[in-house]
Amino acid sequence: MNSCDICKKGALRKIALNGFSVLKCRTCSFGRLEILPDVESANKIYGTEYFDEKSEPDHLKDSKKKYLFVKNYLEGNNTILDFGCGTGNFLLAAKADGHYIYGHDISQHAAQVASKRLNANVTSGPVSEETFNEGQFDCITCFDVIEHLPDYRDKIRLFQRWLKPEGLLFITTPNINSWDAAVLGKRWYGFKKYPEHVVYFSPKSMMELLKSEGFDIQKIKVWGFVRSFKYIVEHLFQHGWMRKILMRTIDKLGLDLAELYLPMVDMLVVAKKH
Repeated sequence: MNSCDICKKGALRKIALNGFSVLKCRTCSFGRLEILPDVESANKIYGTEYFDEKSEPDHLKDSKKKYLFVKNYLEGNNTILDFGCGTGNFLLAAKADGHYIYGHDISQHAAQVASKRLNANVTSGPVSEETFNEGQFDCITCFDVIEHLPDYRDKIRLFQRWLKPEGLLFITTPNINSWDAAVLGKRWYGFKKYPEHVVYFSPKSMMELLKSEGFDIQKIKVWGFVRSFKYIVEHLFQHGWMRKILMRTIDKLGLDLAELYLPMVDMLVVAKKH
């Protein structure tokens, strides 16, 4: 294909990486794997081992921070769907605040863990229009998920259907035009998550996508997360002598549990259904 999936105008620039390539639009900066996996293949990644990581303390902190942001947009008790809920960290905070919670995850294991933790309705597996009712939710959250979806546009259309009129959609995703992407280049965190990450958004391409599917953009802001030094080194330096030296240094200095806040890696998008 010669044109961008999102803006339909931009020429595509090929970025050759370690064992795979990304096509990035020169106009809106949307990126995707040159060879996109089918949905079934992409979903096989998310087994028990993957979601054990999601229960780490730094992920719980991230979820609480996200809920405190979302809370500013909510009045009263809302019906909330967390799409890609993992083991339920975000919904735990929402439930404690009195909201009616629903979760969905592609992983049956994660959904079972979340359902047990929350005593709530958590579904798993592929979704369709009938998975939830039209106009069922006041709010849908999709945190750190859309970059994993070959069929990202189909999911946005489902969110539009499931939301009430003027319902809110919250998305976080890595920003392919962020300062760290510019500085790190081919070592950017978003690229290091291959083969999990299959699409890459900029603020401009995210706006284009959501507007084309019936949403008004309320806010786009930089977003970060807390990670341990060891986690950062493991993901930035997946192989080679530099990784070994840094990992030894971290262990020697007792910094394996020390944390660092990375302030501008991702973007957080707030959109309202027409």
